[in-house]
Amino acid sequence: MKINQQAIVKRWKPILEEYEKIKNKVLPRSFRLVKDLGLAHHILK
Repeated sequence: MKINQQAIVKRWKPILEEYEKIKNKVLPRSFRLVKDLGLAHHILK
């Protein structure tokens, strides 16, 4: 993998893992809603 791709994966992997926890209602999780996850990571406004 190129350096740019590694940086992208490093940034998005934890976000996507947390997203999967939210969608599958796995406990414990850091965020209750996907919206909260997006706001915390500056993906949503």
